[in-house]
Amino acid sequence: MFERLDGMREMGFNGPARFTPAHLHSAALLFDWQLAPHEVEALVMLDLVTLHPEDPEESKERTPDPAWPERKA
Repeated sequence: MFERLDGMREMGFNGPARFTPAHLHSAALLFDWQLAPHEVEALVMLDLVTLHPEDPEESKERTPDPAWPERKA
């Protein structure tokens, strides 16, 4: 299911667009899928990991870029 949804994904100004409820509903009607709530949640989580593969905890540990010094008043 995810591969089909990913193949039908729309493109936005910043790259691939996230799945929307309308997108999932349309695909369910088109392919005659009976999606359970946990399946919708899994598809949304797969979408999130695909578009943003970086671990949020990992990004917090990064230090700021030294090329941009802090502004002093």
